[in-house]
Amino acid sequence: MSNPTLLGTGGHKDGSFSGTTYYSNVGLGRSPMIAQFTNEATVGQASPLAGTISYLSWGWDTALGVSLTLVLNKNSSSTVLAVAIGAATTGWVTDSTHSASLSSGDTLDFGASLNSGTSYSGSFYCISARFDATTNSAQMIAAVGPNPISPTVSPRFFNFLGIAGAPALIESDKQFKSLSAGTWKSMACYIANNTFTKGTTAANRINGASGSMAISIPQSTSGYFADNISTHTDAVAAGDFLDYAFAATEAGGANNFNIDWIGAHFWATDSSLCMIGGSPDAPALVPDPRNPSESTYYSSLFGGGTIGPPAPRASGLFPYALNASKYTNHITDASQIPHQAAATFTLLKNGAASALAVSATGGATGYFTDNTHSVDFAVGDTCANRIVLTSNLTNTYIAWAGAALLLEAS
Repeated sequence: MSNPTLLGTGGHKDGSFSGTTYYSNVGLGRSPMIAQFTNEATVGQASPLAGTISYLSWGWDTALGVSLTLVLNKNSSSTVLAVAIGAATTGWVTDSTHSASLSSGDTLDFGASLNSGTSYSGSFYCISARFDATTNSAQMIAAVGPNPISPTVSPRFFNFLGIAGAPALIESDKQFKSLSAGTWKSMACYIANNTFTKGTTAANRINGASGSMAISIPQSTSGYFADNISTHTDAVAAGDFLDYAFAATEAGGANNFNIDWIGAHFWATDSSLCMIGGSPDAPALVPDPRNPSESTYYSSLFGGGTIGPPAPRASGLFPYALNASKYTNHITDASQIPHQAAATFTLLKNGAASALAVSATGGATGYFTDNTHSVDFAVGDTCANRIVLTSNLTNTYIAWAGAALLLEAS
């Protein structure tokens, strides 16, 4: 039996853009409108299975002023799956007519082509599409940069999905709590601008220990790297903590490189399940110290992970009917900053509060999950993560490190 899984990217806000094509990874990473990737080769991720991709959606809340076409690319060629968005268009635009067939191993990315340059003040929604494997089911999941690192022999840690993030010494700041049992395999990454003078090893991490996958990156070598050895797989239990690590093979290295993305394939034991979420560059202080009076924030569950007051950039549209559960938000260690703020987290459905919600008392840290409720979504319904501070203490915060949601195809 085959079930759909979700492809997508987080949203974005504002920017100045050229009349060019910006690219993005498809595995719950970052919006093409971060405008960091104009070389398609740096973002492509291989499909785990043969199948089809369909129901591509995107949009924004304020007219862009120029026309834009978003297309699914396969092996660096445009497919028929695309949305053309006019200069005065606002709201969601969906290609519900076409689908793109693919073979196992085909390389996929999204390309956003503008007909001319523009400066924009508004919010880009999340991108979404559905992937239906011919048999079984599997996810493409990635954490996207570009994030620079100068590796040391002591590992530095990066997120499992969303934004790859600044290199972290504290692994718990980057760990994603798996909401499903499954198999983790086929780790890959793209390394750019590599001038680091020693070799580097990238590894997947489970519960604070290295897993079975490893990638060797030679000194001063850029490009695509992958561990596709069939026996290099890891069994994941629901509740396991997942992330990635990079470490130099020996001390004394100089210079650095960029992690454009790192990701893998996740095969849920129950093929009807799919995990989504978002993770910030580094644990985000809420409220933002630059705007301490703001009490309400939003984040995407379709990748990305930057939080902020604008709700639209956090909104993602579901391309298939599903039941959502195990709604989770992550607050990191209270010892790092004055964590006395309390907060309530709510999953929004079509802009309104759903039954999925969870609260954290002042000073509490960890993973806060609603294990009681679930919410049905129809094709075309939207969701977003909302964070509301519920305490009024001066100079107190939470350090928000991500959110996640479990989807079960209907």
